[in-house]
Amino acid sequence: MPNKEAVLAEINRVVPEQFKGRPGFVMTLYNTSIFEEYIDFRGFTYTAVNNETGKTEIVERRKTPLLDDEKKLVKFALKVRETRVSELGRLEIAEGVSLNKLKAVVRELFREILPKYDDFKIREEQIALAEELLESIAGRQTLLAEAPTGLGKTLVYIIIGLLTHRAEMNKTFSGSFFPGMSCVEWLRMSNLVSTSSIALQKAIRTDVIPKLSKIFEEWGIIREPITAVLRKGKEHYVCEYNLNEYLLFEEDPETKEELERLEHSTDISLADPAYSGNP
Repeated sequence: MPNKEAVLAEINRVVPEQFKGRPGFVMTLYNTSIFEEYIDFRGFTYTAVNNETGKTEIVERRKTPLLDDEKKLVKFALKVRETRVSELGRLEIAEGVSLNKLKAVVRELFREILPKYDDFKIREEQIALAEELLESIAGRQTLLAEAPTGLGKTLVYIIIGLLTHRAEMNKTFSGSFFPGMSCVEWLRMSNLVSTSSIALQKAIRTDVIPKLSKIFEEWGIIREPITAVLRKGKEHYVCEYNLNEYLLFEEDPETKEELERLEHSTDISLADPAYSGNP
């Protein structure tokens, strides 16, 4: 759910050119114009009109007018956000957003939003790297970048990966870039991040991505949480066949009991400290 500051930033009091002269204008938000109509004793009706298509939908009816009370405005704006005539928010990323909007969101994210949180600060080199990576992905190019420790490279490639994935930039790619794959397969491709260690992968999945997902939701960049999975090489997993074969010859009761318990587990990873170094 977007925070109050993010929602209020969507409100604009400037009347769109096409609606100048139309009575009852209140504000614009989520690419809709809001009009107020007083209907005698029944109170006030607020209608959202899409600025591009002109489609309308009643947002709510109130006995009293909608005033500049921040709490009420936020509640009202979130109702508009859920109507069928509203569109993406100012920073919201979804399928089909333009590269220019992605660039604008990246700049505001690194310069204005992330510095509001204790773990982040503005680094010009980091922002330059983020913009370069975004351009490379949009241009279907390969980027080889070297940067000093502490610059925040992990944050850069995770943020750009998340935003370009939510924008579904794969849909603009030609199938010729992925020989042997069906159209459905390359349209559904996820972003793959390869790291130097499983520990870093775990940190990205359990710390970095959840934290960014929360920030993105708070600022209206996304509407649904980000999901990620950890993939490791086969040498980090127990082979079920070999485990069963080993159990036939294990004589120690305690070890056998522990291995039998693992046999019925849905996730046996040798990288887990609980199992690493054990027989």
